[in-house]
Amino acid sequence: MGCVKVMLNSINQPLATMVAGALAALVVIIGWYVTHQSNKRREDLGRRREAQRRFVERQLEELYGPLHGLIVQCEILSHLALNTVRDAGGASDGLTNVSSTITRDEVVPYRRWRFYVDQFILPTYREIVTLLRQHIHLVHMMGTSQPPDSFNTFLKHAASFELFERLRTDQDNVPGRAREVATAWPAAFKPDVERHLQALRNEYHRLTTD
Repeated sequence: MGCVKVMLNSINQPLATMVAGALAALVVIIGWYVTHQSNKRREDLGRRREAQRRFVERQLEELYGPLHGLIVQCEILSHLALNTVRDAGGASDGLTNVSSTITRDEVVPYRRWRFYVDQFILPTYREIVTLLRQHIHLVHMMGTSQPPDSFNTFLKHAASFELFERLRTDQDNVPGRAREVATAWPAAFKPDVERHLQALRNEYHRLTTD
């Protein structure tokens, strides 16, 4: 009986050692896996955050920043143009209205108007149109990839405004049918851009400081 116990003890000792070793190895493996997964999640989060930061940076630098500057420039130019026309005795009841009604008979107002339109207003409008068309993929904001309605309204306004000015090069007055489809400068355009611009600035600050 004593011999049997000795034999069992001699067998159990190596087995216990093997089990203990296996458990230790398992603990090491589990620890490595947990650490690896944690690091992987952290790295994935870091990559997504960096990609988001770069996208927001592009939105600010390539679209919303320049767009806001051009809108402010348009406001200043329009104000100057309308004041110049008014000072020369012409009507000044809004950019679209003046564009669709002023004629060559109003010699001084017309010349001043053409100067501002040809040299400043139309080129600035074209810059905005080009900016929106080339960077439409950067409009994405507030859970939607669709541009605000004011963006499309501005494109209509710019098209009708340029139509009037092109027609004017061939005839004294803009045809009544053309005036009927005139689209005024969208009042929400600047506020929409400013709201998006501020939201992007806040998001960029969060992504670079948290």
